[in-house]
Amino acid sequence: MRRATTRAGQGVASRLVKACCVTLTEAGASAVVAEVESRNTASAALMRSNGFGAGVVVTFFVRETLR
Repeated sequence: MRRATTRAGQGVASRLVKACCVTLTEAGASAVVAEVESRNTASAALMRSNGFGAGVVVTFFVRETLR
């Protein structure tokens, strides 16, 4: 997989996650939920490294539009 920018690996995403969590908590949120696809191991690792733990697994049912 090709890295999207030269900032990859410098903690930018982690700082954004932390800033969002602080902002949401200050606004009164009692929890912050992040949806990560099971095959997206990089995002799952990012969330775990920022204090998130695996929670409820939800199955989405999708019906394609009929043409």
